[in-house]
Amino acid sequence: MKNRLLPLLLLSAGLSVAADVAEPDVQEVQTPEPELAPLTNLVWRLPAKYATLDGDRLVVDIPAEAYPADAVAKAELPAVLFAGAEGFSMTVEAAGSGLAKPTKSWLGLKFQMHWRDGAGTEAWPNCRNAIGDLPATMLRTETSFGGAHPDSITLELGLQGTSGRVVFDLSTLRGAASPGLFQRINQDWIVRYPAVPRAANDAAPRRGVMLPQRDPTEEDFATLAEWGATLVRYQIMRNWNAVGDNRDLAEFAAWIDGKLDCLMQFTHQGVHGSPVGAVWPDPSQGWDRDFIRRTFEPVREFQKRHGAKIYVGEFSAITWAQGADAYLRDCIAVFEEFGWDWSYHAFREWSGWSVEHACEGPGKPFVPSADNPRKRALLDGFRANDPGPDGTR
Repeated sequence: MKNRLLPLLLLSAGLSVAADVAEPDVQEVQTPEPELAPLTNLVWRLPAKYATLDGDRLVVDIPAEAYPADAVAKAELPAVLFAGAEGFSMTVEAAGSGLAKPTKSWLGLKFQMHWRDGAGTEAWPNCRNAIGDLPATMLRTETSFGGAHPDSITLELGLQGTSGRVVFDLSTLRGAASPGLFQRINQDWIVRYPAVPRAANDAAPRRGVMLPQRDPTEEDFATLAEWGATLVRYQIMRNWNAVGDNRDLAEFAAWIDGKLDCLMQFTHQGVHGSPVGAVWPDPSQGWDRDFIRRTFEPVREFQKRHGAKIYVGEFSAITWAQGADAYLRDCIAVFEEFGWDWSYHAFREWSGWSVEHACEGPGKPFVPSADNPRKRALLDGFRANDPGPDGTR
């Protein structure tokens, strides 16, 4: 694949554009499977109805006429089992019948962990869902804490937003701390980047937008130049959502080269039903600039440990979100504090993300807007690209 440097643009398509560099001496290891141990002596809290516990048999049985209903048994996991871990894995044998399609894709069969930390981070990793009959199966759920340090993990077993019958054999319930998605290795490795020609005043972070899926136009680039953007992220894709496609690397390289040729010709000319009502900032939720900073702290630690360059490819807030402009300003402030390149999602794609449109809420019409708080927040971020009197940024 050809390596190209776009003089005023950063091309991002899930690929790195780089010169040939000697591979560093790094350790390659296979992440080991954690050895799961029986999870016994847990204290289970049963829902008001549709669930019974008989010895090691947890039975959840929601009749069809009660659809959709919830029946989830819960138990707290002892902190000693996950303290200091990168993640947690667990398994249990279960069998079910007549499992109806849940009202939401994330509902249905629950073999789930709900973990929380003191900074307000939480997650609900769950096993794969099942509809219809479920023969005796070993369910598995695993999670990576992503640098967080959970204070608690609640195990949740049952059915939610559906109906049907499922039996969990708690004598098979096992779990253990794990290295998360990846094992930590090469902790002392320093990233070595190729020497590429860049202007002397071009060491500052690049700031810009993600372009729409369509071919960008000269007018698009003229607008971005007027705004002060110095980076664009292209969306180069094909066979969207195809399964088992794009696996022939030689053929894919030829295809991407063709796309790059087209982009060079242009750039060298001149250059879904979720709840509403959340606000930013929200002290009751702990949502503020410090929350963003804490969320990205693991990435910041990785950056400092390995001398890595970080690029935030997408960040945004829906048009009608209350405080969307404050959220964008807080994100940009943190990115700038950490010295990261960033691109806003998205430029002239769907109007819901557009800073050139306004909208009062879901289902309401999008109205072109030449000036609005979200656009001002973005353009104020781009102003950091303006060179000073000495030509440096």
